[in-house]
Amino acid sequence: MKPSHRPENPAWGALALAVLAAWIWLSATPGLSRSEDEGLFLPLVVNRPGVGTVGHLMITEVLYDPDAAQGGVEWIEIFNPIGEVVALSGYKIGDEESLGGNEGMLQFPPGAEITVGASLVIAEDATAFKAAYGFDPDFEFSDSGSPVPEMVKYTAWAGGSLALTNGGDEVLLLDIFDNLVDSVSWGSSGWAFEPDLPVYPKGHSAARITVFQDSDSAADWFGQPDPTPGWNDLQPPAPTPSPGPTPTPFAGGLLISELVFDAAGSEPDEEWIEIYNLTAENLDISNFKIGDEETPSGSEGMYRFPPGSSIGFGEALVIANRASAFESRYGFKPDFEVHDSDPLVPDMVKHSSWSGGNLSLSNSGDEALLLDYNDQLVDAVSWGNSTWAFSPAVPTVGAGESIERFPPGTDSDTAADWRTQPVPSPGSVPGAGGSTPTP
Repeated sequence: MKPSHRPENPAWGALALAVLAAWIWLSATPGLSRSEDEGLFLPLVVNRPGVGTVGHLMITEVLYDPDAAQGGVEWIEIFNPIGEVVALSGYKIGDEESLGGNEGMLQFPPGAEITVGASLVIAEDATAFKAAYGFDPDFEFSDSGSPVPEMVKYTAWAGGSLALTNGGDEVLLLDIFDNLVDSVSWGSSGWAFEPDLPVYPKGHSAARITVFQDSDSAADWFGQPDPTPGWNDLQPPAPTPSPGPTPTPFAGGLLISELVFDAAGSEPDEEWIEIYNLTAENLDISNFKIGDEETPSGSEGMYRFPPGSSIGFGEALVIANRASAFESRYGFKPDFEVHDSDPLVPDMVKHSSWSGGNLSLSNSGDEALLLDYNDQLVDAVSWGNSTWAFSPAVPTVGAGESIERFPPGTDSDTAADWRTQPVPSPGSVPGAGGSTPTP
C-alpha cells in the first residue's frame, strides 16, 4: 500500500510560500528585537496601558547629572505597581534605543525580583552611592568592589556601556522578550516622547509626579531638586470631586507664626514651620496642607496633615523637616515631621495631587503656604527674593535665626507682621491666647 499523502491543492503551495517569505523578512529586517531564548527576531512591541491603568513596571526616577554631594553617581529607579512579584531575570535597562547600537543595555542577574509596591535602584557605582546616600543600592552598573549585585552586559542588544548624557539621552526598560516596557527621555533626545523632559539643573533628578499615572508624556515628570532614590509616594492622588454644592470655606484663624529656613546645622534637616490657632475652638486639620509650592503641578513640596490631626485653642504646632535633627537642637520632639526619622512623631503625607516635589526652604528666598481642606490659601509668608506672598518680602535672617509673626494675632498680609527672632522658640507663641487678628 502506498503511504498516505496530502492531496494536491494549489492553496497549500501558496501558504508555504507565504510562510517562507515571512521567515526571510523576519531574519533580514534590521531594527527588530531578538528573543534570547528562541533566537527569533520579533518586532519591538510597546506594552503600555492607558492613563490611570498602569499594569507594568515603571521607570520612576533618573539622576543623570549628579553633583559632588551625590558622589557623582548616576542612578535609575524602577517601581512595581502591579499586584504580583516580578522575576527580573531577563529584564534589561539601558540607554541604547536601537538593536545593535553602541550605547549600553544591562540585564538583571539570575534570581533578581521586585516585590509588589517596591522600588529598586540601579547605581553606576555602589560604593560611591552608599557614601553619598548612606545605604546600598539594589544593583550596580559594574563591579565596584561592593557586595551589591552587578548588572550583566546584554551584548545581544548593544555593545557599549550605560552612561547617561546630561544634554539629552533616554532610559529604556525591556522585558524578557526585549519588548519595550517603559522609557523616558530628556533634552535633545526626542525618543520616548515629544516634547522631551527639559534638561534639569545639576543635582536634580527626573522623577515621576505619581506612580498611579503613565500618559507617556513629559507631563508625568518633574525636576526633583532633592532626589529620593528607593522611595516613591504610594498615596493615591485625591479623586477629582464630582460637581456639587460649593464647599464651605474655612472661616480663618489659623496662621503661620514662625519658621526657620536657614538652619545653623545640617540643612535642610533642621528647618521647621510653626502654625498657631487663634480661634476659640479646637480645629480638625486632618486635610489641611503646608508647603513651599505656590502653584499646582509645580516642582516644590506640599504636604497634608495625617488623619486625626487637630490643633487646640491658642496652641502652636511645629512641623519639622526631620524630627531627629529638630530634637537634637531643641531638646524635644516636634508635633509632625516631613521625612521619617522618628517612629514616635507622625509623618506628614505628600499631597501629590498638588505637587510632586519635597518641602525644602531656600535661604535666599522662598515662601511657605498653608492650605485648607479645599486647597484654598489660608495664610502665606515669603522672604528674600520671593515676593509671592507680599512685596516687599520679609528680609532674610542669619543662620539659626527665625522669622516670627509679632504680635502673633496680627495679619495685615505684609512684611510688617514679621520680625527677626535671634533665639527661635518653636511651639511657644509670645502673647498667645487666641487674640482676634487685626483686619
